[in-house]
Amino acid sequence: MVRKCPICELNYILNDNDEKCLSCMNNKTKNNDCKSRNDKLSNYEIFTKYQQKFEINRNGFLIYLALRGYGISTKSEAKSTSFEYVNAVDRICEIENICFDVLLKNIERYCEEYSLNGIKKDLGDYGHGTRRNALNRLLEFSEYINKYQSN
Repeated sequence: MVRKCPICELNYILNDNDEKCLSCMNNKTKNNDCKSRNDKLSNYEIFTKYQQKFEINRNGFLIYLALRGYGISTKSEAKSTSFEYVNAVDRICEIENICFDVLLKNIERYCEEYSLNGIKKDLGDYGHGTRRNALNRLLEFSEYINKYQSN
């Protein structure tokens, strides 16, 4: 069960056995403020720390983002980066008239198209680059799946 860290009240605890978030466990908090909110775990760190297997869908992507260190909610309980990226991926699927699985399968192509030099740069620029950033995180999710979950 995902629950808010009682120490920093910013990050979330994703492992039922943990009593505080990863940032607090690494003693990176000071004055109840998680200074490491912008520190992101690599795919290797996620695998070695959690041995995590993700569902290959939008919920798996959301949990992957949270484990990487992207926010789930703000102090005011508004949805944060993880949800914004999942929503951006949903919107891209609508724009492209494809499902999540097709986007994931062709993620490199879509990353290129929505890139700063891509033919869909204007769509990638929406929301200060949220769609482009979401695609890049989805590419990293795909790389994690391919490297650590392929049998």
